Amino acid sequence: MSVPPNIDRFNKVTLLVFDKLYQAFPVPIDIDSSKIAIETLPNGETFDESFQCIELVYHAIDFLRKEGFIEFEDSCMDGTLFLQARLTAKSLAL
Repeated sequence: MSVPPNIDRFNKVTLLVFDKLYQAFPVPIDIDSSKIAIETLPNGETFDESFQCIELVYHAIDFLRKEGFIEFEDSCMDGTLFLQARLTAKSLAL
């Protein structure tokens, strides 16, 4: 059974976010949803699909925060930038 596309993309986004935050730890960094989307976007995607990927990145990061894996000070209202993000002790334990 293959992995559904939304789960595959969520996994890629999560891995990239964790990697960026781990490399910077303990210093908080800003996370740009559009840059994460571009880095995880498969080749040949249409404009509409790339826009949907930015939305997926926002929801993935929001999910990680709500589940206690990352924290951030603030975010832009449009969901494109998460300010002063950092891993939590829970995610470091993984």
